[in-house]
Amino acid sequence: MRIRPLFAFALVALSTPAVAQIRMPRPRVPNPLDRATQAATQAVTPARTPTFDETVIEMTDARLGALIRGLRAEQQQRPGLEAGYKKNADDRAAFEVATRRQNDRINNSQSCFTNSREYRAVYGDSAARRKTEERIQKARDRGNDRQAQAIEDSVTNAMMMTMTDPQLAMGLVTAQQRCGMSEAVAAVPTAPRIPAEAPRIRLGDSLRVIGTGASGMTDEQYGVMRERVLAYLTTDEADLRSSMYVFSGKELTALKAKRAELQRYQILLVEG
Repeated sequence: MRIRPLFAFALVALSTPAVAQIRMPRPRVPNPLDRATQAATQAVTPARTPTFDETVIEMTDARLGALIRGLRAEQQQRPGLEAGYKKNADDRAAFEVATRRQNDRINNSQSCFTNSREYRAVYGDSAARRKTEERIQKARDRGNDRQAQAIEDSVTNAMMMTMTDPQLAMGLVTAQQRCGMSEAVAAVPTAPRIPAEAPRIRLGDSLRVIGTGASGMTDEQYGVMRERVLAYLTTDEADLRSSMYVFSGKELTALKAKRAELQRYQILLVEG
């Protein structure tokens, strides 16, 4: 039997595997050498370059070491400084309480004395004194200062004449003693070491002075370096390029070498 050519071609096609019939495009595999070169270039060459001056100084290994000295000094001095701040605050609060109590004692003693029978015998009762004060004020309101002065003089003369009576004078002394006026005035509270009206300095500011002195930097240099180091510690390295802070390649190398040591002071930097 003779096989037709077209039928024979169909048999060959059916007997050939499907994979051999269809040619799929081969995927392009990236060159690992190109990827490594690109990553190294990005790590070494930053997208932006910082501008250094007298305030923003380049963070080298030595300068980061100076910063760490300052942070260590802050951390060591903090407990004692906190205790001192608390004592000063407690002393001021105690002084304010004692002052209020003394004023209350003086006011109570004064009220006791002015309402005593001995005082009324010399100066009159509170109602009479109030009427006299009202008369003086009304005269002043009318613009009659001469009349107001005349009333005051008459009251003063009357009191002076009354005070010539030894018995009345002794009565006033007795009333003062009974009301405890001398004790109330003498009970002066102990003033705090730092007066209440003195300007308050933040604990963080005091610690900053200590850290700045230990670092050997200026206050501005120390503050800016603290801020930049905190940004580095709290920002993922992949996001540093898009952050508001700019680091040079040398700075990133120095920071990475001291990252573990700087992280010991991260809380201090946050609270600073």
